[in-house]
Amino acid sequence: MQPTKDERLLATLAHASVVANTANLIGLIMAALIWGTQREKSPFVRFQALQAVIYQSFMLAIGMLLTLIWAGCLGLSLIPVAFRPDLYTTSPPDIFWLVLIGFVVPLGFALVAMLYGLYGALQVYRGKPFTYVLVGRWAHSVADESPTSSGTPTDRADLEVANTSHLHNTPISKDAG
Repeated sequence: MQPTKDERLLATLAHASVVANTANLIGLIMAALIWGTQREKSPFVRFQALQAVIYQSFMLAIGMLLTLIWAGCLGLSLIPVAFRPDLYTTSPPDIFWLVLIGFVVPLGFALVAMLYGLYGALQVYRGKPFTYVLVGRWAHSVADESPTSSGTPTDRADLEVANTSHLHNTPISKDAG
């Protein structure tokens, strides 16, 4: 069954919200809100929005880690200035410039992560199936476990009892035992 235009639009917004994460966490919050409000209404939106939340969470964590590593290297590159400021009156140590150029790594990672999220948005907008390479399978298993109706634990327990009720009709012999 093909997703409706509204379902495709909501899934597209969940993926495209990765752009809003460049300045703050609005994109992640938006994808989580879409998942939270639509998870019981549409399996397509549930999976795509959950996948976007997981992807954006991982990309933010990795991006922050790369930025912290870069900032640590930048700080370490300035240690010689702290101990011998007289040697660096005109310019910082040469390693400082190398580390400064190294900021390309976290910026490049953020750009690639954002472009991949936008690619996912384009795919779901076109109605094509899309799964992120690293988090897609995990998101699929989590989305499949999500409730599609009321989903309360007692409902699931009742369902399990109903599925095994045929076992109770089997006569038990008194000799078995």
